[in-house]
Amino acid sequence: MSGLRRAMTWLIMGGLVIAAADVAHAQGLYWENQTTAAGEKTRTAQIYAMPKKMKIVSNGGGIIIIRGDQEKLYTVTPAKKTYMVFTFAELEATAKTARSAMQAAMERMQKQIKDLPPDKRAKVEKLLHGIAGSASEQASAVEVKRTGETKSVSGYASTRYVATANGKTVLSAWTTPDVKGFAALRDDWLAYQRRMIELNRGVAGEIIEAYAKIAGFPMETEIGRMKTVVTKIEPRNIPPSKFEVPAGYRQEKIALPQPQGKEPDRPAGR
Repeated sequence: MSGLRRAMTWLIMGGLVIAAADVAHAQGLYWENQTTAAGEKTRTAQIYAMPKKMKIVSNGGGIIIIRGDQEKLYTVTPAKKTYMVFTFAELEATAKTARSAMQAAMERMQKQIKDLPPDKRAKVEKLLHGIAGSASEQASAVEVKRTGETKSVSGYASTRYVATANGKTVLSAWTTPDVKGFAALRDDWLAYQRRMIELNRGVAGEIIEAYAKIAGFPMETEIGRMKTVVTKIEPRNIPPSKFEVPAGYRQEKIALPQPQGKEPDRPAGR
């Protein structure tokens, strides 16, 4: 599942949560960003977007292709000339199964610790509460504030927004209204955001909900210790071939967790 986890990380940090593009006259959008975190090397990504399509290329060599027109997500490994493919329905079912398994495990743990000494039980319950909060079925209510702070990010005049949940900051974003065409697909973008919440409960769901309440294109964001800055952005007419798995690549198959009592489906093809 490591490939799928990497895919989910890049979907959030690499730009899928801002998947609207400049689509006037079938025009697309291309941008580059840099992500830094304490104690880690800077990660870079190149993002290509057209209506219903997106491609994220990381400096680590991994590629994510999102095909909204096919209801599929591809993870591509050029070094091995391999790829994996998941339907959105499969991902949603997997997320639901994982949440059910987590809930069952939590219930078992609660039963196992009931006879512990009070001090030890309190420590374990605190730990379990933290785990349960990160995997909760319901993300906490998110409040977004437009701070009025302004600055230029990669040449774009940007305004800072801060999103909080349960009194804690979950996202800081500097956004601009000046990326042409962004407003034209905002409704589609928000609809996709809501769908992604089904795959990313808890903290990730809060972040996505925050993006849905923030106006403008995010040029710089901070999530915890992770900071992402868009360093270049431009309208670009991107050919359909850019969103295809290269010819000759071999499909790797992975058995996703299935609901209890259901036989695994065969992996979807291209």
